[in-house]
Amino acid sequence: MAQGGAPGPVLFDRLADVAAHLAIPPADARPMVRWWWFGPAVVQSELERELLAMKAGGFGGVEIQPVYPMELDDPARGIRNVPYLSADFLESVGFVNRKARAEGMRVDMTLASGWPYGAPTFPSRSRRGACASPSRKWRPARPVSRYRPS
Repeated sequence: MAQGGAPGPVLFDRLADVAAHLAIPPADARPMVRWWWFGPAVVQSELERELLAMKAGGFGGVEIQPVYPMELDDPARGIRNVPYLSADFLESVGFVNRKARAEGMRVDMTLASGWPYGAPTFPSRSRRGACASPSRKWRPARPVSRYRPS
C-alpha cells in the first residue's frame, strides 16, 4: 500500500497480464459518457434503464448535460420539461447519483452547455455576463462580450 492507505500502482511482469487487466478495467478507470438531458424531460424509470445500459456497455460513469427542450410540454404525449434546478430536476439528479453509486459508477454534471444561457427575462447581451445564486450575485471584471484574450 502507498502512503495514506491508498493502493500503490499495479505492476505486471508479463504482457499477457497487462492485456488481461486492460480488457476488464476497474470501474474507476472506465470511460464516462456525456448524457444529454433535453428539457430535461426525464422520468426515473427511463433514467434507470439508460444508466444500466451504459454500465452494461462498459462505461464507468456519466456526465449529465442538461440543455434546452427538444419539444414543448405536451401532456397528451407525456412530454413534461422540468425547470433547471427545480425540486423535480434535483430529485432526478439525486436519483441518478444514488443509482449510479449503487452500481459502482461515477456521476459528474456540467453547469451549462457552453451556449449562451440565461432566461427569457435576461436580454441576450447579458446572459453570459452574470451568475447568480440565492445568496450572492457575481459579475465579471469586464463585460464578457468585449473580452478578447491576448
